[in-house]
Amino acid sequence: MEEIYELEDRRRLLMQHSSELFEEEMDIEFKYPSTDKYDENRKYLSNRSFLSPEDMERFKEIEEGNRSIKAENDEIEKEMLSRRFEGGLKHLQELLKRDDIIWRQLEHHVPDSNDTYDLYRKKWATRIGNDLAEVEFMGERKMSFFQGMQEIAKITGDVESVEALKKWPKEREIPFQEVHVSFCYGPKKKKRWDEYLRPGLWLTKRFDFYEERDYAEAHLPLSLGTAFPRVDTEKLEKAREAMIQLGKKLGIESL
Repeated sequence: MEEIYELEDRRRLLMQHSSELFEEEMDIEFKYPSTDKYDENRKYLSNRSFLSPEDMERFKEIEEGNRSIKAENDEIEKEMLSRRFEGGLKHLQELLKRDDIIWRQLEHHVPDSNDTYDLYRKKWATRIGNDLAEVEFMGERKMSFFQGMQEIAKITGDVESVEALKKWPKEREIPFQEVHVSFCYGPKKKKRWDEYLRPGLWLTKRFDFYEERDYAEAHLPLSLGTAFPRVDTEKLEKAREAMIQLGKKLGIESL
């Protein structure tokens, strides 16, 4: 966590510097009246030709600074996600080896059957020394791929697809078309941003998917950020297997 905190501190300093550059950018623009910023068709002069040579030079320096900030920020976000993913996998694998872990259920929400946006949710937690591990399960009820294709084929009159879909394996009576499981691990005493920084893993499983009947894949513990690192496929497979094993330990029937 300390290494992740250090990366987050660096990221926040970059964002602060980016805000300062933006303010300077606005200050330069506000020096000029609105009549100078638009052409005869009332179109904004995006090339900022209305700026003086000195202000134009500074504007270019600010733009270059912003590009540099974005590149450095992307690398930091990738490193943070990589560390959170690898830390989450390491902690989960260690927890699965132990027989003395007792998971306490914190939440159990059964959705309103008339509200398709209301998700089924369960949440568990266990304490390991001064650390806390948490697991959340969510189940989504929505039209399956098979049902969707049937509807489209009927509406468009696609007879060939209608006939082909008759050969599709009979759909199962399952409570959810898609489920999500998240695992996170970190200090019990949380700092302000710990929720977005703790090591962890995600898993998504889809049922009656167009590629496979049951399709499960592990994900990075996404939260803040827009830059994503490449993760070794072998590690992703280990994460997928560990998350499924965890789900079975907690009695999640969908896994």
